[in-house]
Amino acid sequence: MTNDGAFNLPDDNNGQLYHEILSKQYLTVYKYTEFEMLELLGLERSTYYDKKKEALDLFAICLWGYTIPSMRGLLGIGEGSLEIPDFFQIINDPTNSRL
Repeated sequence: MTNDGAFNLPDDNNGQLYHEILSKQYLTVYKYTEFEMLELLGLERSTYYDKKKEALDLFAICLWGYTIPSMRGLLGIGEGSLEIPDFFQIINDPTNSRL
């Protein structure tokens, strides 16, 4: 992560590989085995799991980057506001206190 909050993405273009991993692993009716995935993608086992993690991380960033701005309106938070809704804040009031 850089100082301005942006993520450092790999220089190489793995978009097609990430798409293949995610679609074949999670979006197809046929469930590929680990061996089949390695054969189809032409990857070593450790490289496959590294790329799978990268693909899932980037997918999560994209998903939350799309969802969070739309949720701000539902939570009543204006643009540019850093206010945290009450139900997300930690309350330091013990519920089972014997004092």
